[in-house]
Amino acid sequence: MLKRVISVAACLMMLAATLTSLGSCGLGGGGSDTEVSQDVVQSSSDTDTYVPPDVNYGGQDFNVFTWTGTDEWVMEFSKQLTDVDRESFYHLANVENELGIKFNIAIKVDGGYYKRGDFVNKINMLSGDDKIDLVCQYSLTAAVGTQQGIYQNLLDVDYLRWDAEYWSQDLVSMNTINNKMFYCTGDLTPTVLESMFIMVFNYDLAETNQMGNLYELVDNKQWTIEKLYELTKGVRQDVNNDGAKDTGDNYGIVVSEYNTIDAYQYGGDLDCLVTNSLGELEVNPQLYGEYGTSLCDKLKQLLHSNPGAYCNTKDNEINAFAMRDGKTVFQVMLASDVISVMNKSNINYGILPIPMYDTDQESYRTTTAMIYSMFSIPVIARDADMSGAVLESMAHSGHVKLNPAIFEALQNKYTRRVEDKRMFDILHSGLSYDPGRILDTVDIFALVRRTVRDNTQITTYYAEGKEVFDSGLVEVNLMFS
Repeated sequence: MLKRVISVAACLMMLAATLTSLGSCGLGGGGSDTEVSQDVVQSSSDTDTYVPPDVNYGGQDFNVFTWTGTDEWVMEFSKQLTDVDRESFYHLANVENELGIKFNIAIKVDGGYYKRGDFVNKINMLSGDDKIDLVCQYSLTAAVGTQQGIYQNLLDVDYLRWDAEYWSQDLVSMNTINNKMFYCTGDLTPTVLESMFIMVFNYDLAETNQMGNLYELVDNKQWTIEKLYELTKGVRQDVNNDGAKDTGDNYGIVVSEYNTIDAYQYGGDLDCLVTNSLGELEVNPQLYGEYGTSLCDKLKQLLHSNPGAYCNTKDNEINAFAMRDGKTVFQVMLASDVISVMNKSNINYGILPIPMYDTDQESYRTTTAMIYSMFSIPVIARDADMSGAVLESMAHSGHVKLNPAIFEALQNKYTRRVEDKRMFDILHSGLSYDPGRILDTVDIFALVRRTVRDNTQITTYYAEGKEVFDSGLVEVNLMFS
């Protein structure tokens, strides 16, 4: 069992004594001796509408059941912490101070993709005597727990202001079905921002291949899948002179992990699930219709009918960090990869949003990898309203302190040019939460990526999976009824 060993008062003393700019610190990587400037305050914005919950729990332990896939529960302070961990520590200390609680990791177990069922089963075995107040879980675990009836409807819990600016309105609107919502995420955790898909490009190789000003393409809404195809189709070097496309060559674009195709799906503005007129979820008709077929065709042209592209298949693999090794001009990566991989490389890299479907698309969109945390209040929680107050405080603190600090560092420390900062703004503003990527029980989230990876027809794969999709939706709509 892990417990905080430094009191809030001691933490505040340390915070007051350590006022150095975040810009001089590194996010991720090894810890530094430079402290990050932090004050435990209620607001950092003139437009902030936050009103702290009018409660104080007198130092009571707040018990969390969490998965092992994230290190966001930083319960002890030291100068050896990475700067993300240090920000997370301050974030939790701020919530403790505001509500008079003490975070305690009561249970921490493996709970990633292949262990999500075991994770939920362990919660099912608990009772009120175990005094669990909050569940922090791998994103796709939330739907499994909801289906088994172990989570409470968050819309019935006190203190949670879902219309506030510190809650993602995209998450709330798209994942509230029949006035019920059983899980939440967003700025209350650093894992969402860290998992955001971004397009990284090799600035020097782009110049060598005379690709022009890529930032202007974005600004003029000319940054599309077809434009990316045009730019990359003539970029390939048969480095090992074997006449074959393989991992020894250099390319215009590389897809080394096929789940990064998800980024192109949402860049092309295609959701898996939508809410119908009855307030229930259904498969987005565009997914298997003309639009989805066209989007997949564009992506298959980009990745399979493109001499300058290399796309992993079940049989062919390439180094996950081809960009780091200077073997590609373009590659979709995670924001965390920029911190931990690209910043440590010798590559003169740039940042772009994910390309749009075409120039008629209204705005750029992106999504996240699924390795972020989702939060739920279990039915066995001692005091659901206390859990609600903690979630509310965490969401606000994360919105005004934690994630702005991380985002500022992404823009200022982990970019090479001023244009990259604007690109991060575009990426962040276009972040979306399609329920199809959250509801694991429907199993539709990988339909596009499988279609593109295997260079087949989405209508074929949809027909093969339709029975599973439909039965999953029946169960989901039933649990939200």
